[in-house]
Amino acid sequence: MPLDMACWCKPQSSAMRTCRTASSPCPFRANNLNWESSCPLFLRCSSIVWPPTRTGYTSSFRMSWRKTPLLAVSSSCPRPCRRKGTKPSLSAHRHECCGSVVQTAALGIHRSDYMLHDDPSNATSPQILQVELNTIAASFACMSSLASDLHRFLLERYEAQIPSAYYGNVGDLATHLPRNPALHALPAALARAHSHYGRPSAVIVFVVQPNESNSVDQRWLEYTLWTAHKVKVFRRSLHQLATAEVRGATRELWVDGVEVAVAYFRAGYTPTDYPSETEWIGRTLVERSLAIKCPNIAYHLAGTKKVQQVLATPSELRRFLTEDQSVLVEKSFTGLFGLEQASPDLPRIKALVAANPTGYVLKPQREGGGNNLYGEEVVEALATLTPAELESFILMERILPQEQPAVLVRNGAPVSGDTISELGMFSVALFDNGKAILNEHAGHLLRTKLSTTNEGGVAAGFAVLSSPFLV
Repeated sequence: MPLDMACWCKPQSSAMRTCRTASSPCPFRANNLNWESSCPLFLRCSSIVWPPTRTGYTSSFRMSWRKTPLLAVSSSCPRPCRRKGTKPSLSAHRHECCGSVVQTAALGIHRSDYMLHDDPSNATSPQILQVELNTIAASFACMSSLASDLHRFLLERYEAQIPSAYYGNVGDLATHLPRNPALHALPAALARAHSHYGRPSAVIVFVVQPNESNSVDQRWLEYTLWTAHKVKVFRRSLHQLATAEVRGATRELWVDGVEVAVAYFRAGYTPTDYPSETEWIGRTLVERSLAIKCPNIAYHLAGTKKVQQVLATPSELRRFLTEDQSVLVEKSFTGLFGLEQASPDLPRIKALVAANPTGYVLKPQREGGGNNLYGEEVVEALATLTPAELESFILMERILPQEQPAVLVRNGAPVSGDTISELGMFSVALFDNGKAILNEHAGHLLRTKLSTTNEGGVAAGFAVLSSPFLV
């Protein structure tokens, strides 16, 4: 890499030292992914979560959860999430559905994450496979958009100094970077929901964690909402929202004397967000208000690992998609297995893991990074956890992505080595009474990490922001 180009990636202030980026775009083999034509696939994977959350379908889908069983999963979670995670969320969902639903609209800001699987046996050609679908607090849209702009600038400014061997003889380098509209698409979706609420003087509340460490990404959303749409934003924690007001028969949500049009959750997805009953009071108050939620509690639950595993089964998938749509989406699924005590496949699944421990990942009903189990940890968990505890996990076939050499910049220091990348595709969806008002692709995120690292979260410190260089 040219020295001048590398200097652009060196933080110039202490505030920038928390920014983790790749020094240049990372090659991503586009022959396995037609960027433009694949957007419908990403949208279909994201919008599949909407039908299970519709009011008219809630009871039957909740019965499906019982059969799978999500309720049992929430009861048997072996860590602190047992009290503070999925089970109270289900209780809040039942409370919301059994009461009168005053807000029929819901906004989704999703990120569907993928890796390019490179079959070590060469039995199949490399293919794009889904890691997970995030339906709450999908982060780094704005920062990834800025990283794309930085990398485009670097390629255009220093193209003549970049050795041809680095990317190959591919012509104009900047043309290989796909446009990333996330910085504008996400605020536009929030503004669309605000407009749909119909009160121009109302505000959007960002529901955030106390001492939020990822505020920079959120602030870009806030600033763009004002500069582009003249919509004001309040930032409040769940604890603070417990003292909000709900007014009138229509249950408008008011914070500090101002009506709230949209509640955008950037918190509430991890057990530590609920250290007391006060936070649950705040969450329930918001859920039962007229404010449009992003996401509402049903949307949130539809993104849990267990529901994703159930939705990946052919019969469940075809309850929501046509046959042609299902075939398209299934191409991106890797193996997902439930670990229910009554499952006749459980002995076979355990035997598969014992024969190939590195080929699987054990995932709990948790978000935020750093929670998954790999390799021998999976074997140990299957041997030591009780049958009831195992039900709180799903097992996923491990995706083995192609490695690429890269230079990563973390806290101002360069780190080089073989890396792997995870591609996140953002989409936004606004529905009201089952009608799609908005359903669009909204940009992308590429996270790159050293291939020796299992976890992949940027905020958790495992990965850096990058950009896909399509080759």
